[in-house]
Amino acid sequence: MNRVKFINAVNKTRIALNLSVRELAALASVSVSAIHNLQKNNSPSKPQTYARIITALHATIDAELFSEDLKKKRESLRLSILSLSKWIGVSYNTLYKIDTNNLIPSIKTCCKIAQKLHMPLDELIRWPDKKVF
Repeated sequence: MNRVKFINAVNKTRIALNLSVRELAALASVSVSAIHNLQKNNSPSKPQTYARIITALHATIDAELFSEDLKKKRESLRLSILSLSKWIGVSYNTLYKIDTNNLIPSIKTCCKIAQKLHMPLDELIRWPDKKVF
């Protein structure tokens, strides 16, 4: 996941929604320092932090594109769905359904997979451009 692109998109959306960093942290149930650390690239964030921020901003992930990218990445690494599921820590059934575009994965699962495989999740996120809450 490209952290710089992700943070730029988060900041652009946060500003468009007229939210402060503190308000975003409260909505995402993360600490203000977690968001600041993410912005400063100080420490690797857990997939759950990305997922909470995406969810708090009412962004969505393009499941079809994610499925296509996952399959391409998996095949380029010459990994079976079973071996990939064990490596990432996602059940075989879940990963199979995502890989075949038969399941819309949770944002947390997408973040977990994208981070482990270094996939550009930030390009698959649809950010809202107006206040949605």
